[in-house]
Amino acid sequence: MCSIMILGVGVMQQPAYRAARRNGWRSIAVDRDPNGPAVALADEFVQVDLADPEGVLRAAERYYNDGGLDGVFTAGTDFSSTVAYVAERLGLPGIPYETAVRATDKARMRECFRRAGVPSPRFEVVGRGDTDGSGPAQHGGRRPERRAERLADKLGLPFVVKPVDNMGARGVRMVEHPDQAQAALEAALQHSRSGRAIAEELIRGREYSIDALVYDGEVRITGVADRHIRFAPYFIEMGHTIPTELNGEALAELIDAFTRGVRALGITHGAGKGDVFFGPKGAMVGEIAARLSGGYMSGWTYPLCSGVELTEAGMRVALGLDPRPLLEPTVERVTAERAVISLPGRARRVEGFDGVRRLEGVAEVFQRTRSGERVLFPRNNVEKCGNVITVGDTRVEAVRRAASAIRAVTIELQPGDPETAAFLFGPETPAAHHAFTLEGYALKQRLAELPAVIGGAERLTARRVLSLPGIEHERGRDWRGQTPAETLAELQRLCGIEFIDPDDTAGSPAAGRSAAAHPAAGTAQPDSTPAGAFWRAFIVGGLQGARYLIDTIKECEYETIKQEILSRYRPLLG
Repeated sequence: MCSIMILGVGVMQQPAYRAARRNGWRSIAVDRDPNGPAVALADEFVQVDLADPEGVLRAAERYYNDGGLDGVFTAGTDFSSTVAYVAERLGLPGIPYETAVRATDKARMRECFRRAGVPSPRFEVVGRGDTDGSGPAQHGGRRPERRAERLADKLGLPFVVKPVDNMGARGVRMVEHPDQAQAALEAALQHSRSGRAIAEELIRGREYSIDALVYDGEVRITGVADRHIRFAPYFIEMGHTIPTELNGEALAELIDAFTRGVRALGITHGAGKGDVFFGPKGAMVGEIAARLSGGYMSGWTYPLCSGVELTEAGMRVALGLDPRPLLEPTVERVTAERAVISLPGRARRVEGFDGVRRLEGVAEVFQRTRSGERVLFPRNNVEKCGNVITVGDTRVEAVRRAASAIRAVTIELQPGDPETAAFLFGPETPAAHHAFTLEGYALKQRLAELPAVIGGAERLTARRVLSLPGIEHERGRDWRGQTPAETLAELQRLCGIEFIDPDDTAGSPAAGRSAAAHPAAGTAQPDSTPAGAFWRAFIVGGLQGARYLIDTIKECEYETIKQEILSRYRPLLG
């Protein structure tokens, strides 16, 4: 019986433990978290921090000396260098530790690519001393603003800042103006274990994920996926679709650049995962890790679209076994993975995940948020509320099924929450984070002129909203895949609101102000009606933002509405 040590006990490592069971291999799980979701799948568990290679080595030595250990493996973690460290010390199959470090440390990776002529962005490494004023003067250490200007001169604007040694887009941010550089560098350094960040040229073009296995020096491509990135200045993967739409010479160039990068790093026996771009400059390598991908690609979407159990094949490489008999595709389908996200706040009610599992074409559902928990608008790829994976015979079918699955999930936010209000009505939310991007000039003009509410009563109705003529013609889609018209129709079904024509004298801004200022003697003052406040919540937050506003009006005291919404309100496009 083979014994294999698997680093990590999270969701991304579950396919490895299942592969070990299918093959009768003894699996030894290592992680600092004894409660990870994959612990129950392992034959044995050892509690060690994966960032401690010496500690993992000691654990591996005990198994190696007592009953034998045949391989060390990970997928979807930061710790391929720990795998290589253990394998090298024990003489197990794998890559040299130095190679793994080059594939983990982005600064060393970039330098390796530069020397080998692999197309990749220009870069500069920044340490903590270079941002806090304690670094050498010639590098701008005493003048952070000069450092930012020099980076802009060298790399151009915008440029990207990231930690040299983290994954999942943690601490990664685009800098569009030198004034943003200092905060971006400090955020990246906070996410760096070694206290270093890297500033690099922004690569323009579409981004792709590539998985490969390397056996006896042969690089075998095992999947190319289209990545769907949103929400600048962050780089949030809202999903991927596999196989890629890229083809012909462009795909060949993409694969060639990736393969050259794998060889430049020295990966000759193991796995490689690349983030590669294709744009005006052709193919450019973003990053290459010495492991199989996370993000559900190697463990779920590629097996579903090809029939190839890639994780099992990768484990065979780690055990010194030939993976090639497993690598021939047996099916040809398309797989789409999409993320469920939320506005920030508290999730009062999370519903729909169980129902999604029963929808046609849904292969997997991963729920990461539950009722009562606080939620974040994602700034990296670990701050999502869930993921769904669908399959189809065509790309259109797989993508349509994924969009339907995402829309079937409801995250209802706690009314009146200040964090949600700040996102919807505060000035700090970038336009790139809005649910909808409007195109019509006349519509933008109308929106810029809207007051928060019409009427002067200190009481709002949640039943009536001033309509916004022209919104029904907008074709842009939100992160749920719906147009404004489709979203408004859904909102009316859910909340039963009525839209008032601006030309209706009973609902016009002038009539509302007049009625408020001069109520007839002995008559009750009419409720005020949401206008710009509703449309700002809708455009910034989509269905979820509009429901938050309606629920806040229905359930919260006027003082809360005034403090959290009305006092913050500015016309969205004013």
